[in-house]
Amino acid sequence: MKKRKINRLGHEGKTFQEKEVYKKFLYSKFDLEKTEPSPIDTDKTNESSFDEDETPTVPKKTKKSSWLKLKDFLSSNWVVSFIVGIMLIILSGYISTMIRQGIQKEQIVIIQEDIKEVKLDFEKIEEESKNEAEKSNSFRETINIFKIEISKDLEYIKKRIDLIN
Repeated sequence: MKKRKINRLGHEGKTFQEKEVYKKFLYSKFDLEKTEPSPIDTDKTNESSFDEDETPTVPKKTKKSSWLKLKDFLSSNWVVSFIVGIMLIILSGYISTMIRQGIQKEQIVIIQEDIKEVKLDFEKIEEESKNEAEKSNSFRETINIFKIEISKDLEYIKKRIDLIN
């Protein structure tokens, strides 16, 4: 593989082949699947009884909490956060206004239906009163006719009594 001249002032990424070579290098360094360890010579004092191939355990990285992520975002992007906050306030006001208007519109429709029912009831009562008035007029006419007939009969009886006397 041909080596390239490295420009220290600029950054250039690795090619795919360079990445693969680097991965192989790393895996070969930490290859844990060796056959058998070589026996330790206890006569030598410069050798350690610990495995040299053991990789040191790296403590697990803890993730940032959602609250810290949000706090970092808000502190770095406060203008965007302010605009989004105002938009949320406007949106919630709009939604609550639409809900109230819907409730009022429903109440208006109910009131209009009640007014129509009352109007129909009033018209029925008016018709019934007209019918009752007609019935009472015919009853009055009948009574007047009855009075006239009785008065005629009374006059006839009076004349007969006067003739007899």
